[in-house]
Amino acid sequence: SVTTSSFVVFGNPDLDPEFNTSYELGASYGAERWSLQATLFQNDVEDLIQSYCAADCDALRVLNYENVEEARIPGVEVAASFAPLPQLAMDLNYTFLNAKDLTADQPLAEKPKHAINLTLKWSPTDKLNAQLRGNHYGKQTMYSSEVRYGLPDYTLWGADLNYQLTSHIKLHLSGDNLTDENLAE
Repeated sequence: SVTTSSFVVFGNPDLDPEFNTSYELGASYGAERWSLQATLFQNDVEDLIQSYCAADCDALRVLNYENVEEARIPGVEVAASFAPLPQLAMDLNYTFLNAKDLTADQPLAEKPKHAINLTLKWSPTDKLNAQLRGNHYGKQTMYSSEVRYGLPDYTLWGADLNYQLTSHIKLHLSGDNLTDENLAE
């Protein structure tokens, strides 16, 4: 088992391996300081490995894994990059999913319909760079045995600071969940 501050995960020796067939169609365009990408995709998965809450779902959750006999995960991803200055850049992407357990005719767990990611990058010198990361996840479904419940949407912010001290030593400072979002609530 694996334990973290908010959940415990137990393995399942009865799991079958996943088998995934992927289809993807994408296009991209880039110019000197900006680029755009769009991708349509679909994953047809047999024996998808999915977690579910087995016990104590309101506090220290006990998670287990199970196979989903047949799942389909179609979606679209749109991304843009923009660098108004050589030292400043922004990456933004949006993903839409319609992830479904085809066997039970219900949404897949922990697969939000909407997700948005933003990264702002600043490189004032060749040795120093920093970035601010924002990740927004839309409402999701979670399962506790056979009971289905919704998880609210949430946003996580993080930041990184890097300094190349020598050609062999790089200092890295990173912070995640800077706004102290409590996902257990």
